[in-house]
Amino acid sequence: MTFRNLKRDKERVLSTFLGSLHGMAGTFRLRPWTRPPGPFVGNAVVDGGGQAGAQLITRNWSPSIIVLRMGDYITVNDQLLEVLKDVTSNAQGIAVLPVSPWLRMPPANGATVNYQQPYAVMRLTRDDTRLTVQALIAGGTLECREAF
Repeated sequence: MTFRNLKRDKERVLSTFLGSLHGMAGTFRLRPWTRPPGPFVGNAVVDGGGQAGAQLITRNWSPSIIVLRMGDYITVNDQLLEVLKDVTSNAQGIAVLPVSPWLRMPPANGATVNYQQPYAVMRLTRDDTRLTVQALIAGGTLECREAF
């Protein structure tokens, strides 16, 4: 992530945020801002523990409607997943979600499917991240990767 032309107040926020991470030790949540979520369509949860692989069975969706679209993001077990095709719930509010990447850890039965504010848990790739501060503006680049 590259930050340019930060005024003093924004530079202070970014600088203290970086300090709070203590380099690569800390983690933070990063939302995929390029794809806003769709409308609220239920309090979705995982339907059955121990699931693994490239699909996730879920429940508590509004019945018989498209609940997620191809390219939507969800977060389950702090893992950011992309939905691979449009998904329609059945009459009981159950939906099978094709996702990428595969689930790394099997979620518990009833675990929340966060589709309204999905996020990835991220970590800096270096301990020595610094901002460039000039008289009136600041900037810098943060390199991070998903923390799991």
